[in-house]
Amino acid sequence: MMIKNSPLKLNVSYRGYPYRLVSFGIFSVIVYQFTYWGVTSWGVEAMGRENGLIENTQVVLATVTALCLFYAALIAKIGQAGLVACASMTGYAAAREADTFFEMFFFDDAYKWLVGLPLLLVTLVTIFRLRRTFIKESLWFMQQPAATLFVIGGVFLCGFCQILDRPDMWASAGRPEQMQPTKELMEELAELFAYLLLAYSGVETIIVARSTHVGRSLGTSV
Repeated sequence: MMIKNSPLKLNVSYRGYPYRLVSFGIFSVIVYQFTYWGVTSWGVEAMGRENGLIENTQVVLATVTALCLFYAALIAKIGQAGLVACASMTGYAAAREADTFFEMFFFDDAYKWLVGLPLLLVTLVTIFRLRRTFIKESLWFMQQPAATLFVIGGVFLCGFCQILDRPDMWASAGRPEQMQPTKELMEELAELFAYLLLAYSGVETIIVARSTHVGRSLGTSV
């Protein structure tokens, strides 16, 4: 299979992209304005605590992203294994953010076994089935704007947000009991931005996946 960005496919997958990018920016600003209103109305502790409004929003965004990526894998003509892998990682992130919910109804670290393990098995089986084209097709998808947004969101979440979660860094700025509410709020706000990026990348991935249908139906190389 020859994989390249033909002029037709670029035209299909990028059509309207600048407008969608602007829409994403506007939506993000609105989300953070509501967040600011929530902080000033209900306080730092109420917004930044575990299972608070911000964290629940993260769960929703991560779940939407995972569903978008799974759907893209279902309709795409190429890159299904990579899409399933990304969807599984995002689905696991959603379950981890909702860990208290799983522990409330099941047992400690239940999300790892009830969500993480099935997603891991699905990913491994999919990659094994498509092992001959997995790397080549994944490299093609990495050239798309959706993949760029996904990687940026993932690096931000796994890098910067993890630093914000370290108590020793915040302890150097003041007494731990005083800094804890601020730490939790800043961490949740940073993660919210990362999940917004991931959710937008999921929507863009569906558009790219649909473009592979158009390219195949018109006989172009993908």
